[in-house]
Amino acid sequence: TFDFDVRSDLTGRFTGTDYADVRPDGRAATLTVDPTADPATSITAYRNSSTKCSDPSRGVEVDANGREDTGGVVSFTLSVCDNGPAGSGSDFFDVFIPSEGFRVSGTVTSGDIVKQ
Repeated sequence: TFDFDVRSDLTGRFTGTDYADVRPDGRAATLTVDPTADPATSITAYRNSSTKCSDPSRGVEVDANGREDTGGVVSFTLSVCDNGPAGSGSDFFDVFIPSEGFRVSGTVTSGDIVKQ
């Protein structure tokens, strides 16, 4: 699951939880950007389109530094596509952490990505 509110002025937040990556203590892996609560995290770049989208103008790409639940800070790229209304199953997301070779992507099954 994920939740985010990111703006072109590089403000905002992101939280992602990967329930497919469960820690030995039973907790799911998380990645968080919240510069107010954790100044080591930040949104570092914002692009008002994404080549991950069939129509790039309906997408956004964001580079960020986020804190993993293990305590480390990693750079990652979030790509999202606003391909339809809430519940349509058309919106798309992609999270890529280059230093770990980790990528997760798919269509949004609940909620809505809104590009404003």
